[in-house]
Amino acid sequence: ARSRVTSNLQVMGRLLLVPQLVLLVYSSLGLAPLHLGLALFVQTYLFVTHNKVITAQYFTWYLCLLPLCSNVFSWTSRVKCAVLGLLLSIGVWLGSAYCLEMQGMAVHKWVW
Repeated sequence: ARSRVTSNLQVMGRLLLVPQLVLLVYSSLGLAPLHLGLALFVQTYLFVTHNKVITAQYFTWYLCLLPLCSNVFSWTSRVKCAVLGLLLSIGVWLGSAYCLEMQGMAVHKWVW
């Protein structure tokens, strides 16, 4: 019975990759010929958001690609505030991780 459950979980894990695969194929074939920078950004964003483990370092993977496709986005004040909020939250996340892991400080209340 245990082997059957493990087998079912493995099949389910593979099925969960199908939406990511479809989106990656679309971004490769549909977006790349039109705007390569946007396609790279979208593919990296999809990888980060569909990953089972999310760390703050992954966000830097697609944030560094943002200038390549920034001309596609409409930089309204709302978008600018959202990007600023994202950068601040990543800074707090990384700062608290550094204090916990490198300095040994009790920062659990910061995070929660």
